[in-house]
Amino acid sequence: MENVTTSSGGITGRWLAIASSVVGIALVISAGLIARGYAKSKDVSYPYTVVLTGQADRVIESDTAKWSVRLTRSAAANATSTAAAMLKQDGEALRAYVKAAGIDDADFSFQPVKTSSGGYYEGDQSYTTYADQIVVIQSKKVQELGSLAEHATDALIEKGITLYTDRTEFFADQTIRDVEKELAQKAVQDAREQAASFVGKQLGKMRALTDVRYTVAPEYAMQDAYSYSQDTSSIKKKVTAYAMVTFDLK
Repeated sequence: MENVTTSSGGITGRWLAIASSVVGIALVISAGLIARGYAKSKDVSYPYTVVLTGQADRVIESDTAKWSVRLTRSAAANATSTAAAMLKQDGEALRAYVKAAGIDDADFSFQPVKTSSGGYYEGDQSYTTYADQIVVIQSKKVQELGSLAEHATDALIEKGITLYTDRTEFFADQTIRDVEKELAQKAVQDAREQAASFVGKQLGKMRALTDVRYTVAPEYAMQDAYSYSQDTSSIKKKVTAYAMVTFDLK
């Protein structure tokens, strides 16, 4: 297997520049691109090369879930404190509902309450006060939080709580970092095997690893080397590495 070193400051959907080792000072002049990137120099004074893009993928599971919820309450005109108090009770009911599934207090983030006026007007007077609050819950208990988010509206509406899910997201940042290097090495090996199928025993050593790109998509999504997907919608994801490699020909 080729020795490949990768480093990443974030997750997928971007080019990762990877330093390539160039043996000697050689100029590769490509005469054309055929059969998934096959190129050969026409100038015999320079080495012949073949350029292929290999790929490798793996299905992983998210390691973090993030659920963003909006709670809302209304009260009579100028009754801001009443609406805010009701909202606080709703927040505690939400906390109890989520903690019952084993989610920790430290995973909750309650944003400041926002209030506004609206409803029926007579002159300048409003007859309704609205209060809403965003609650963000982020946990390593991915399956549990995902299930809670899915069933929360039905479970809490019986208690008179008005709740809206802004979004539920699933991340796999650490898991992706753990598999990046292995996938890059397998993608380089795939490129070598493709090259060997074109040129057989003429295949020489790896001259350069030009680029490696990673994509993250839902497990059964269609994607290619030009996808910039960074899936946060699904618990199971497919991480794919694409490696563009140049090999010498003997």
